[in-house]
Amino acid sequence: MGKWLEAYQGIVPSGGLGRLYGCRYWKSLFQGCIPDGQLDARFNVPRAHAFLLYGPAGNGKRALALAFAKELFEAGYGFVHVPGMALAEAPGGIEELFEEILSETTGQGKAGFCLFFDWLGELAGQEEAMWVLSQYICMLKERDIPSAVLATVEDLQDVHPLLKKSMLPCGIGLPDEKERGICLEQMFGDRVLLAPGLGYKAMAKMTEGFTYGRLCDLHRVAHILLKQKAREFCGGDGKRLEEILQKGYVVLTEEMFANMAGRLRVRHMPGTEEQAWGMAEPETAFAGNPERMQSRFEGAGPAGNPEDPAEEEPAGFAAGDKDFISRMMEMDLGDL
Repeated sequence: MGKWLEAYQGIVPSGGLGRLYGCRYWKSLFQGCIPDGQLDARFNVPRAHAFLLYGPAGNGKRALALAFAKELFEAGYGFVHVPGMALAEAPGGIEELFEEILSETTGQGKAGFCLFFDWLGELAGQEEAMWVLSQYICMLKERDIPSAVLATVEDLQDVHPLLKKSMLPCGIGLPDEKERGICLEQMFGDRVLLAPGLGYKAMAKMTEGFTYGRLCDLHRVAHILLKQKAREFCGGDGKRLEEILQKGYVVLTEEMFANMAGRLRVRHMPGTEEQAWGMAEPETAFAGNPERMQSRFEGAGPAGNPEDPAEEEPAGFAAGDKDFISRMMEMDLGDL
């Protein structure tokens, strides 16, 4: 086995497309690429595929590619997952990688192979490497070799024009209101009890601008807060816990959800295109400006925003929830 396959073959993703939230259109397309001898022949579906997933960070590009790779692995494909940085640091690595795959993987009784280039933007500026990659992809298509070449990048401008032509660009954009509602319903389902008056349409309206990744964060935070509420209600009494759960005392209220969504929402800094107050690490959010970092954490206004000391809490923020979350922030959550 060559050095590339030895280093990057066999790390199989844990979940398939059925376990992935959102991205309904692309999931449907990728499911159609899973080999099916009878249907592929009937509808003239090619056996060689190449997809370039692009879009903003946190929107599910990598998760979607890995879920597709899992489906192909279950169908008998070999799986090779190569970070873009590894190729950027190894001149001639693309030729070596493809030669290894074509000579070894296809001779191991595999139905085909799936090759995933993570963070292809690392090759930005290396036109020769991207040109070589495009030529190998074209060769796979011409010979109709059972394969799927996947790559992720944030900005299409970082990709060589020939490579964009040889791969199908898949724009993974922000979910619209309908998609957010469907995604939230899939996430919460019957595992979280919603208070009367709170529905998925209202939740979708309150999460405008959220990426799929941010919706997943919201889902995780909701479970943590509900667990803490249950702990406060029952005080460690297991019998009491079952009683309050059966009676529906632990519910996600509209005020709780609005508060969570407000705190997880990306806020734009003046003069910049992207920034996230309260989400980026301090050294990232205030790089090169230690005075601003100090003012941020030494109480510049009730909301901690030195540019807007009078910033209000998100709409629907209830006093009871505020007190509850304040107590949570003071608790040791190391056991969660």
